[in-house]
Amino acid sequence: MDVRSLVGTSFLNWDVKQSIGAGVDGIVYLVEKENSQRALKLFFPEVIAKNGLEEQLERLELQRTLIGKKQHRNLVEIFEGGYLEEHKTIYIFMEYVAGKSLDLLVGKIPVHSIFPLISQLADAAKFLEEQALFHRDIKPANIVVSDDFTSLCLLDLGIIHQSPDAADDDRRLSGDDFVASLRYSPPEFVWREEISSDVNAWRAITFYQIGATLYELIEGKNIFHGLDTPRARLYDCVKYKTPHFESTGVDGWIINLAKACLVKSWRERLQLVSWDGFKGPPGTSNVIDIRTSIRLMQVHAEEAHNFTQHVAHQEGANINLLWNLQEEVFLEIRSFLMSDIIFPQFSSSHQPVSAKEYKMEFVFEVDKVRAFKKVLKFTVILKCDETSQHSILVAISAVSDGEELVEGLWTESMSTELVYNICQLSFYAAAEKMISSK
Repeated sequence: MDVRSLVGTSFLNWDVKQSIGAGVDGIVYLVEKENSQRALKLFFPEVIAKNGLEEQLERLELQRTLIGKKQHRNLVEIFEGGYLEEHKTIYIFMEYVAGKSLDLLVGKIPVHSIFPLISQLADAAKFLEEQALFHRDIKPANIVVSDDFTSLCLLDLGIIHQSPDAADDDRRLSGDDFVASLRYSPPEFVWREEISSDVNAWRAITFYQIGATLYELIEGKNIFHGLDTPRARLYDCVKYKTPHFESTGVDGWIINLAKACLVKSWRERLQLVSWDGFKGPPGTSNVIDIRTSIRLMQVHAEEAHNFTQHVAHQEGANINLLWNLQEEVFLEIRSFLMSDIIFPQFSSSHQPVSAKEYKMEFVFEVDKVRAFKKVLKFTVILKCDETSQHSILVAISAVSDGEELVEGLWTESMSTELVYNICQLSFYAAAEKMISSK
């Protein structure tokens, strides 16, 4: 059985109607039987093999503890689940919830609906905590919102955690991969720093993930949008970057709630956020509210200082990386061009433009035997990416008689091999265009 291709077939006497979602660990179908509808999740066998069947079954058992009734109005109901040895997959029958996934509605939620929805989300998470369970992957993609924006339902309990149980602490990882969603998870969860079996530590993770979801509702865009590629930049943001709020259409106390949820230090986060904060606006200003506001500003100032220090440290490291990279790339390219019969004689140079930028030039002579009818000038720029602490910008251009033959720009965590491969392909592309031109 291919769990990815079940539409039109039957599964345990349920008719599989359509796929309604897929993630890294499995796929969800809408299934029907005798005028009843349910959502069926099937885990990819290769994911189970990679993560370990025992661990997956333990998580399934946690979900099965919720079987029996609709546990909470904002939490998906679980009906049945098990493991099929024949197909090496785990299945879960759940309530089918009508509406749209919240990640598809970011930027479309009416302002007046933002807090009521977040309040419902927090209430569902608080209910799980009261059962000694923690969702651990709260994010817009795991939330369905009704078409009238009045209610939501928290889905996907695939990596719920039971506390206290220190033995499970390492099971957030699948091989080398973090099983929750990096974008929506706090630093201590991603790096496993200071996490204990203490219920408060797990509550702090919940608060952060609710805050990241609230950020997207307020700002109408993904948290850390524009600062998330390559992936190394997103890791930097999670650990050091304080999310910036620009919205003016949402009440200040809601924005402050989101800011407090997104504080980097989990202990500080717990001093600034409580479940009561999701019940509604604070009352008349009092000493506690004023102190919380002041402390939040101080924490943000401290985070800004830490980020500046991190950038300064990384900048020095990047300059050294760039120097070594340009030396190695230049030698590799020269060796390649001298050994490949396609290219005619050439002159080459490389020089610093600044401490953060290097320029290489390769000028090919006219060689009618090789069909190089004109001089070809090839330029490679290597530069520290100002917006990333882990990336190098590579800009390539090939010009012949004023005509641009090749032009490209890449920003990645560059190695000598990667830059060389980019350049090699670009050289061949330029040669092909020159030779094929009339």
